[in-house]
Amino acid sequence: MNDLTHLLHKIDRYLNGQMNEAEERAFEALRRDNGDVEKEFHEQAAFRSMLQDHADRKAFIQKLHAAEEKITAHSGMRSEKGKNNIFQLSRQAWRMTGIAAAVAVLVATAALWITGGFSNDSGSTYMILRREIDNIKKSQTALMKDFNSSHTRPPADPGSFGGTGFAISSDGYITTNRHVIRNADSVYVQNNKGEAYKANIVYQDPVSDLAVLKVEDSAFMLPALPYTLAARSADIGEDVFTLGFPKDDMVYGKGYISAETGFEGDTCAYQIALTVNPGNSGGPLIDDRGNILGIVSGKQTSANDIAFAIKSHYLKSLIDSIPAMNRKCSILHRSTNSLRLSRVDQIKKLEDYMFLVKVYN
Repeated sequence: MNDLTHLLHKIDRYLNGQMNEAEERAFEALRRDNGDVEKEFHEQAAFRSMLQDHADRKAFIQKLHAAEEKITAHSGMRSEKGKNNIFQLSRQAWRMTGIAAAVAVLVATAALWITGGFSNDSGSTYMILRREIDNIKKSQTALMKDFNSSHTRPPADPGSFGGTGFAISSDGYITTNRHVIRNADSVYVQNNKGEAYKANIVYQDPVSDLAVLKVEDSAFMLPALPYTLAARSADIGEDVFTLGFPKDDMVYGKGYISAETGFEGDTCAYQIALTVNPGNSGGPLIDDRGNILGIVSGKQTSANDIAFAIKSHYLKSLIDSIPAMNRKCSILHRSTNSLRLSRVDQIKKLEDYMFLVKVYN
């Protein structure tokens, strides 16, 4: 077994929850200390997600098995049967020989969806809501206010892009859209007090367009989350609201679920009658009872009040797929919340858990 295959096998064991605690700690230390290992980890995790979420699993694995002999013959790689080998061998083929053409189709499809490349006959297109900071001439002073000496300062410029994120644990895990942090050299999150913290990208899924960040600053700690992740599907006509950062200050928006599917019938998303703007990407979509129903991701260009949100089920699936993260994300382990309040009081309670995500590249 070559070094790459051995590493991929180890990554798959970690993602499948097959390591004991000592092995997990050792592997996480290896990822922290070795940038190449961390890069392979994220590539393998994203690749697995593409296979599992955007293909008929049985049919696709049969195709991979059929291609395995061709791949072995062309590359000289030794064949080892089993689920993990399919993930490892097919990704090496994707990188080295290009035989797994179906993967390329998946990647192209995901890229088009994320960048808003799909359009319909009426000329409407899907617009992501990542905020181009340079284009709106942000106030550098506003971004830099009230920094604590215990916080890591961001670069002097205001950043390239901005979006919204919200806490999914009390100890620094924050979720946003993947397109918000795509190609980032560094990421900072800023709270409603103007305090900024450097955040590491710990997971990103180009298929669901979700990402998870982690603030490593020891000074960062939040009270218990006041909201829960919805275990149900939203109903058409249901009132919803969101909080986000289309400007330096947090902005509230109110609307309702207008369709059970998103842009061009996308079953992964809801359509919402809600006004959103660049910077709202990554904000939570919340019902009256304090349940998070989705993550705001885009809008329809032909109408100001047609927006889309990725269903919360996909955030749960993302967190579930990484056992180490699952154990730490308290949003998954709450059955009740403390947001049965008036809307004004709900917003006051939510403010500390919402973050302006600032991207530098």
